[in-house]
Amino acid sequence: HFMAQFGPALKLPWTKLEAPELTDGLIDEVVDGTAVQLGQHSIADLERYRDDCLLAVQAAVRATKLKHGISLDE
Repeated sequence: HFMAQFGPALKLPWTKLEAPELTDGLIDEVVDGTAVQLGQHSIADLERYRDDCLLAVQAAVRATKLKHGISLDE
């Protein structure tokens, strides 16, 4: 559903590159590849991993700003 709905818009950022045609075969390959990447992890597990990574980046930026005397508002 996602690919059918947003597929045409996916070409927009790649105006300088040739985009592949959004065929049923390409959609199947993307879905299959996503399933392989998912592996044994649930969507909830991957969401938690993503959120933990984002929190770690935010904490690192905050710590680095403080280390260099930069206001947290900047």
